[in-house]
Amino acid sequence: MRLKTDVGFCRNGIKALVVKTTGFDSLPIDDLEYCFRIALDRINPRTDFIVFDPERRGKPYLEDGGRTLIVPSPNIDKKVYAKLDDYNGNEEEAFGYRWLITLMLAEEY
Repeated sequence: MRLKTDVGFCRNGIKALVVKTTGFDSLPIDDLEYCFRIALDRINPRTDFIVFDPERRGKPYLEDGGRTLIVPSPNIDKKVYAKLDDYNGNEEEAFGYRWLITLMLAEEY
């Protein structure tokens, strides 16, 4: 699987390397921007997993004791995950960054 990378700054101040899988990167640009914007705005060390679910309706809500944010996303075609990993102490595994955000299709997880 090929990965594309970028650097993002989350609303909570963490600087993260953002990795996009090939499947995620093949989505329409509007879907990419929508998921990228929400991921950088909402992901944090406490809520470290986001599910963009095209089959859900309503407002975003938390599951798993606040660890997972479910974002109803009826305007995107495929379910997308955003996952935050903490590489504190192992930054060489994350290309020199402590925080790594991976954006992927659910089928790539």
